Amino acid sequence: MKIKNQQKKIVEALKSFAELKGITKEEIKKLLEESFQKALNKEYENDLENKEVMLPLFDISINLDEGKISIKRKWILTDKIISEEEINIKKNINDLNLENLNVLENLKIDDYYFEDIDLNAIEHDGFFLYVKQLFTQKVSEAEKVKIYEKFIDYKDQIVKAKVEKVALTHYLLSYQDNVIFLSKRETSKLDQFKFGDFVYVYITKIEKSSRDAQIIASRKNKEFIVKLLEKEIEDVADNVIRVEKIARQPGFKTKIIVSSSLEEVDPVGSIIGVKGQKIRPIIDELRGERIDIIEYSKDIDIQIARAVIPGKIIGTKKVSDEKYILVTEEKDFLSVLGKSGLNIKLVANLVDKKLDVKTKKMADEEKVSYHRIVIPTAYQNRSNRKNFSKIVDENYDENYDLLEDLASIEEYDDYDQELDKRY
Repeated sequence: MKIKNQQKKIVEALKSFAELKGITKEEIKKLLEESFQKALNKEYENDLENKEVMLPLFDISINLDEGKISIKRKWILTDKIISEEEINIKKNINDLNLENLNVLENLKIDDYYFEDIDLNAIEHDGFFLYVKQLFTQKVSEAEKVKIYEKFIDYKDQIVKAKVEKVALTHYLLSYQDNVIFLSKRETSKLDQFKFGDFVYVYITKIEKSSRDAQIIASRKNKEFIVKLLEKEIEDVADNVIRVEKIARQPGFKTKIIVSSSLEEVDPVGSIIGVKGQKIRPIIDELRGERIDIIEYSKDIDIQIARAVIPGKIIGTKKVSDEKYILVTEEKDFLSVLGKSGLNIKLVANLVDKKLDVKTKKMADEEKVSYHRIVIPTAYQNRSNRKNFSKIVDENYDENYDLLEDLASIEEYDDYDQELDKRY
């Protein structure tokens, strides 16, 4: 069956499809011409016995406003006998009807001329279906490039996206009419989302060639915490307070070492806020994950002593550059270790040392000599510093209960063995 008078309809349909994808008019014209070029090559290639022969050349012009497609086929003129393999690219000059073809009389051998091709004369539906297939593929590729170019600057940033689909292994979220892929392996045990929820995610990768979602996100990445702090805490965003180091077990606890570029600004109090009001939105976003904020110290002993909160140590012994022994009172031994040893494992990660914890009695019995730790007065008494928070070493436990109720985890025991394997 002949396809007649479909040019305008085809062009308008494909144009509308591409515009929905945000493709510009100039790009649509270019992609349509490329699609017809490839389809015509295939159409005429099928007539050749020798597939190695050069494909025919076409000059294609598409008027999107009028829905017209003009196609001319390029011929090379010759006065020699043409073999079947050359029939698609050459035409003997004696076979030309110069009047009908409107070819100039001074046309010479090896010159080119163009012959109009009537698309309505193509006698099967497959040609136009193939054009449509080629065009939609090209539009999809162009759309991916646009997404890549638009979101490449979002890499290593956080965005608030809407949960559109909850699958067995992942979530699909939408942000600015684009899809974000969040694997459940990149979430914590506390992250249980449902359709319609709005959640912050950290963009880790923008893929140009992905078949599905090109924007890949995480909520487990440690930098996710940094970006949440920058969003919620003005001093962090302004770089008055710097995040020096983070150790995290997603869904259980995060420890953060912070410093201040201004002596009068208390980095811990500025982040925690009065009664935890500043840190609370971050804990809520993390679905109750515990967060310990620790002030930076150049002294490794002091840094370790601050980092073991809510536990306390009375001394340290340097075994080597990589290993330290921590000494604690009997009553503080378990709080230094933490459940399943999680607290001390995070501290070890935070200070990048191997840590062995002993009670004072154990140290005395093993004749371990250790350096007594005294927390500097300036760290214990911050009442003269800006954004003072009561959450410091000597009364941290009182305020820590404020966060404790937000961090209850039913699956804690089930996760013990996995933690042991990891550490």
